[in-house]
Amino acid sequence: MIRSTALGARAHMFDRAIAWLPLAGILGPLQFTLVYVWQGATRPDYDAIPMMVSALSLTSRGVVDIVSLVLNGVLLIAFAVGLRRALRPRSATWGPVLLGVAGFGFVVAGVFVTDPAQGYPAGTPAGPAVTTSVHGLIHFAVGATCVIGGLTAGAVVFARFFWNDPAWRGWSLYSIVTAIAVLACSVGFAYAGLHRGPAGLLERIAFSAGLLWVIALAITLLRRQAGVGGAAGPDEVAPPPSIAAG
Repeated sequence: MIRSTALGARAHMFDRAIAWLPLAGILGPLQFTLVYVWQGATRPDYDAIPMMVSALSLTSRGVVDIVSLVLNGVLLIAFAVGLRRALRPRSATWGPVLLGVAGFGFVVAGVFVTDPAQGYPAGTPAGPAVTTSVHGLIHFAVGATCVIGGLTAGAVVFARFFWNDPAWRGWSLYSIVTAIAVLACSVGFAYAGLHRGPAGLLERIAFSAGLLWVIALAITLLRRQAGVGGAAGPDEVAPPPSIAAG
């Protein structure tokens, strides 16, 4: 009897801890955005319009941005775990998994630093990297691909998740717009990076679109768990059990 009570208490504590995981979906993107804005604004040789966010990982000050990238990834993965558990009764699988993939991509992008390019650090020729290292290749081939693919596909999956209920069409449309914005700006970023265009600006728009959507989803989930507003409404994630994401 005592053992059963202890196990029940531990399970309750675990559930309470899991219930706070959606907060990671707010803290991760916020700290990442604040760090790259601050770092970009305080480096004299850095121009945020043509230069990538990940270029801030270069030079002796780069450790701050490396930690920020990895922390964002870890917190996004934690958010995905909390989201999966919260939506489990509705068989929502692929949406959280894809957000976890995006989080993994941020971790990889932080660990495997990009190569000097687009005039940064000072003395680097404008345009794409002159030479590509193994870690630079992994940064883009694995890190960037997972981030862009995870955010885009995740938004599409959640758009389907919400579409079947008229009360949630607004969230569905928001998710589709987010997916289009992230994908379009990422393609534009790749093209601009090869042709000395505003690659940094387009990358920042893609990040902002995707991470704002994540923050909004996290806030909505936290409000639902707190019972804000009583019955399910347009600002709470509570689709009917018949809807399945994945």
